[in-house]
Amino acid sequence: MVSKDNWPMVADTFPSHIRSVTSGLFLFLVFVVVSLPTGSILGLNVKVVVFGGFLAAFTLYLISTRDELSRGEVTFFSVVGGFLCFWSLIGALNGQANSGQIFYQLREVTSAILIAWLSIFLIRRGLFRPENLITAVIYGILFLSAAKLALVVATIVSNIDAIEATRSVFGQESLVAGNMAFGLFRMEFSADILGAFALFGLLARSVSGIRFGRVLTSVIFVVVLGSGFIAYSRYIWFIYLVSICTAIIVERSWKMLSVMVLAALLIGASSYDVISTVVQMRFQSDETDSSDIGRVEQARALINEIKARPILGKGMGAHANTYTSSDTHLYAYELQWLAFLMQFGLVGGMGILLLVAASARDLMAAKHPAKTWILLLFLVWLLASWTNPYLTSSFAGATFGLFMAMFYRLRNITPNTGSPSMSLVPSFQPR
Repeated sequence: MVSKDNWPMVADTFPSHIRSVTSGLFLFLVFVVVSLPTGSILGLNVKVVVFGGFLAAFTLYLISTRDELSRGEVTFFSVVGGFLCFWSLIGALNGQANSGQIFYQLREVTSAILIAWLSIFLIRRGLFRPENLITAVIYGILFLSAAKLALVVATIVSNIDAIEATRSVFGQESLVAGNMAFGLFRMEFSADILGAFALFGLLARSVSGIRFGRVLTSVIFVVVLGSGFIAYSRYIWFIYLVSICTAIIVERSWKMLSVMVLAALLIGASSYDVISTVVQMRFQSDETDSSDIGRVEQARALINEIKARPILGKGMGAHANTYTSSDTHLYAYELQWLAFLMQFGLVGGMGILLLVAASARDLMAAKHPAKTWILLLFLVWLLASWTNPYLTSSFAGATFGLFMAMFYRLRNITPNTGSPSMSLVPSFQPR
């Protein structure tokens, strides 16, 4: 029992405990959305459960600290909420999307926006530092990558069907699979592209503030890079290369460059036949030609729909009548930017671009010399959705959150020394 004399002390410490629980649950949520191929494990949606626990703690945090949302934050949610409701209504009234498709796309878009917004909101409120969020993402990608490689090893050693095992646990749409060469097989998860940015955060310490030891850094680098290789995606390979090169340029670490070049030469010399054959098959094969032809057909179908409804589009959850790329999520296309333009029209497309620009406001205000290179990396991420639907879902929110954490830190570190300035102390938005 707590006596009346001790009650003020308990009341004073309660908000601090809630802050700790809230920040811990959110970082765990980020880890979960990055490390799991889908939200469900054996039919249980783990992401929803974790998010529900976080939401309860977050509500208690707002009540206990009386930390009200600023006028700008309320305006932001009102505008975004109105935007989503309006284009959901258009989709329903046009009769081009059933309620299930509208709900699924609305859930994916909302989860991306919420996780990204919460990332920077909690950082600005001082519940955790940008480095904590970046670390959670890196560990999440490490877990996902290690699981993929373990499945590959299990298949080779114990003749386990890793692809069917993954689909039986996480669902039929949990991965893209296929054959590579020499008995190797492809395993690509949606969050694999995030591995490239995790490697950037791992290597570009002056930007991310991450300080792992040499051994752990080497282990993470090798595991995540190996996972990226068996993703067997041309754009993922490209973005890994860009991220690593950008980290080397930002850090001006010629030693790092020398070590990587030496390692690449050694691996290339010892596994030249395997690597060259796999790469050649990925760029020149019937499967590649079929994939490219499919994207051309998508583009043609989406452009025709855009011409028919250029201003407001067909609405949330809508799809092109002549082409669908998924049996369950009809609105999902590999050319996601064109799909957005088809669904939201020119007006909605401008709204999406403004939302993306708002996520980079800290980067625009930064004066750090690495600003240009980080902007390049951010644009490479955005361009990725010309090849696959990467911009929505919870893992996309974690990706935006990762970038926003780096943007915030870049804005608030001293360019000459890279040391945190006083503005890294918890800051609050003016009411």
